[in-house]
Amino acid sequence: MTDGSATSGHQAPEDVPGSLSLSGAVALGTGVMIGAGIFARSRPQN
Repeated sequence: MTDGSATSGHQAPEDVPGSLSLSGAVALGTGVMIGAGIFARSRPQN
């Protein structure tokens, strides 16, 4: 008896909960870089 992971066929490997898709990784990276830029510009320049 199999666990059904290879025979179900309706869930792609990138759709597994907890994994990060390419578009999600790009969006996350973009958001982090924008946030870092805002943080760097908002700090007092000594």
